[in-house]
Amino acid sequence: MELNGGGSIIHGATDLIYINQENSNTVVLGDNSGVSISHSSGNSAILGQSALIGVTDGNNETFNLGNNATAWLTHTTGSTLNMSWGYVYAYDGVNVTINGSGNTVGALDGDTVNVAGNGQRGSANLVYLSNGALNLAHDADAAITGNNNIVHADQTDLVTVNGNHNTLQFGSNGLTWVQTGYGNVIDASGAGILIGDNVINTSIVGDGNAIYTGTGDNLNVSGSGDTIYGSGSTIYLNADALNTQIQGDNDIIHVRAGSVYQVTWFDDVNESVTKEEIVDGFLGAGEFSLFVAKPGTAKSVLLCRHRLSYRRGPGLARSKSEAGSSRVLRRRA
Repeated sequence: MELNGGGSIIHGATDLIYINQENSNTVVLGDNSGVSISHSSGNSAILGQSALIGVTDGNNETFNLGNNATAWLTHTTGSTLNMSWGYVYAYDGVNVTINGSGNTVGALDGDTVNVAGNGQRGSANLVYLSNGALNLAHDADAAITGNNNIVHADQTDLVTVNGNHNTLQFGSNGLTWVQTGYGNVIDASGAGILIGDNVINTSIVGDGNAIYTGTGDNLNVSGSGDTIYGSGSTIYLNADALNTQIQGDNDIIHVRAGSVYQVTWFDDVNESVTKEEIVDGFLGAGEFSLFVAKPGTAKSVLLCRHRLSYRRGPGLARSKSEAGSSRVLRRRA
């Protein structure tokens, strides 16, 4: 069926509707139906499960689709797909927004994909894209596979990356997992960053990040107050990396020119505290001592002797009396 009049409403199931050079139409169809739109703008469609839509040279189209739907887009800008567990194929010159979870998106060079509506812990939308842009709304989840992309993430987003030379820019409380790749750049503060094994030349810029590395990773760190957890990685601290904490074993740490660090090795740390002794073995600074003996055993005489000897200098007797009947009990402060 071909639709030629603007503002028409069509109801049906298992139908195929064509809209050509017409604007602002609304189509409502059931399961297993389809809509084809070309050279039009402002159209909307509500379709059931397993539906099929195709848009060529369309602008600002809106589609509400059931599960397992498929969308084909070419030279389309400003379109919105409200869908879950479906498939989106974007060809040249596409800028599309996807609201929903678990979708698989295949896009060509230069396309822009916007993701929203699935939550940081939801089912990720899988995006295959290179030389393009991926934008995440607040509290969204996406996994991108490809190279040379710009990824803009809002607050509390989760982005998984497989690819090379991608640039990720995060809002606060973001999470990213770089599973594989080379030369990716992460610009974030207050984020959680997880890096898989053998991921090379990852650059992290920002403050207060928690960075978890895998074995064989190689990363460059700039910023202040980052904490790095991991073992067996190679870590380059750039000149502007300040107050970086590294917890782990067998890491190789390089300090770039211009950085100043004070290193304290574990063996140089003396866990015991040397106490100041006023009278060796008898009186300690900041402590108190109990001089205990039976009545009439010259406790006072001995204490006076200790005091006199302390004032006169060396030669003080130890804490045990000559008769062996007096004892000193000391407790640390």
